[in-house]
Amino acid sequence: MSVDVCLKQKGFFKKAISLSDITNGQFAYGTSESWILVPDKISNDMILYDPKHIARGISLVWDEKDSACLRLSLLLPTAREEVDMFYDIIARIAKLWKLKKYEQDGVEQKTSDLADMRENIKIFSNECLRDFLAKHTDGCFFSALHPIYYDEQDLEEMQINFAAFLHHRQSRDLYYARPHIYQKTDGGYLGVYTLTNDVDSILPLEPIVPFHMRDAETNEELEVHEWYLSMYHYEEERFMGQLPYETAVKVLQLEEQERYDAKTRVLYGKSAEEMQSLIDAYGIAMKR
Repeated sequence: MSVDVCLKQKGFFKKAISLSDITNGQFAYGTSESWILVPDKISNDMILYDPKHIARGISLVWDEKDSACLRLSLLLPTAREEVDMFYDIIARIAKLWKLKKYEQDGVEQKTSDLADMRENIKIFSNECLRDFLAKHTDGCFFSALHPIYYDEQDLEEMQINFAAFLHHRQSRDLYYARPHIYQKTDGGYLGVYTLTNDVDSILPLEPIVPFHMRDAETNEELEVHEWYLSMYHYEEERFMGQLPYETAVKVLQLEEQERYDAKTRVLYGKSAEEMQSLIDAYGIAMKR
């Protein structure tokens, strides 16, 4: 569920706004690729978030050359702080463009009512969270930096402080491993996660095909049956080798590592020497 806002500037002489006008020096941004954020990457469809309160992320559809329209979307449920961020941005742009009205979920609203609207959305967000968790005891929240998976053991924490639940899992200095999908010569697909020496990483217990990724030929949901963990030497800028992902999970004892969320674990940095030993013992060539 989302709150979708459109701000339209009227009049013949329109005032362009920059990204700094939107963020006001407070908020970070990036572009989401397969639901994992590439920080600081500018595009026409970005994600904004507050580094002090990282939550679901606010979608921004913006083109600096197009001064007529700006679109924002807020995912619900979310943190109260992110609701404030959302309406602070709307109020700031409305002031710059001297707007008395804006469009929310297809309905025209008065900018003078923004304060009341933000409080109503906070209440509605809490209701959404309560209703959603009552119906779904496990699932996923697509969030600012990456998806967050939960199960029954997370329910109490989310109910007590959903904002802290979201922020804690996105504010740590960890690399969230991104799967790369390649098409094989036989038409099938293989997936690869990468582990870099001495980098603390978040890895899934089982490989996950990026959400909404589809086969280019059939338009069916993509199926990947062959997965690898590739190991990269940062200082030497080279790939060292790879293990079948299932093998890597076993030899790295991933299930015994620190729980990040319901589907992923934290693997603290392995040295290049440790990685080479694993490759020597278990490494194989990828089947292209």
